[in-house]
Amino acid sequence: MKVYALIGPSGSGKSHKALIVAKMVGAEAIIDDGILVYNSKLIAGKSAKKEPTYLASVRRALFMEEEHANEVREAIRRLSIKSILILATSKQMAQKIAQRLELEKIERFIDISEVSSEIEIKKAMTTRNKEGKHVVPVPTFEIKKDFSGLLIYPLRLFKRINLNDYIIAEKTIVRPTFSYLGEYTISENVLIAYIKNVLKKERNIAKILSVDLAIKNNLLYIKVELILKFGCNIKSELEKVQKEIKEEIEYYTSINVEYIHLIARGVQV
Repeated sequence: MKVYALIGPSGSGKSHKALIVAKMVGAEAIIDDGILVYNSKLIAGKSAKKEPTYLASVRRALFMEEEHANEVREAIRRLSIKSILILATSKQMAQKIAQRLELEKIERFIDISEVSSEIEIKKAMTTRNKEGKHVVPVPTFEIKKDFSGLLIYPLRLFKRINLNDYIIAEKTIVRPTFSYLGEYTISENVLIAYIKNVLKKERNIAKILSVDLAIKNNLLYIKVELILKFGCNIKSELEKVQKEIKEEIEYYTSINVEYIHLIARGVQV
């Protein structure tokens, strides 16, 4: 197996350039902050960006837990991956990760300054330090449920490798639990207010009877009882409201809606 490493300080933009560098060196997979990415999919592991503290995130990134390391080792063997790119803050860290995952000796270290300009690195550091934003090198739909409540927005980057080849690098911007900006919570009353706001816009809803919420494993479950106006197509109306509630909540709060149960208790003329 060929093993490469992209090295640079925390927040210097390694994850942002990961897919491009992997394409340049011919790496089939990427190891970044505790996860294995293959064909732009999160195959195995657990992201260090989900850990509650900075220290826990470092341990996760180094695969210190045997169960975590085993999961990724087995995935690499199962997929018969022949080349891999490790992202790390130093050569020592990259070598430690390679050892924990039982990979071959790293044959090439690539410094972030080789693939990013000084301006790009400075901009990445500013984004990390002032806004607490991190990049995960997989498309948003691949990690959406894993990062419920932390998701900020998707990012797509077009990059020409040479005259005949280019890469579309899809990534996701997240704000981790251990962000230096601190934690945030969204009150249940705020979520209910958003749901009621959607319902009040619907001309075929006569009255909102109740809105109940539950959050399990960072996923939101919603139950709404209401009265519809006489003459509307009940099935179509409820399906439309379900879709609009889901879109509104997920867009404005980044919490993923797993289930919406709408009950029409009656109709009103």
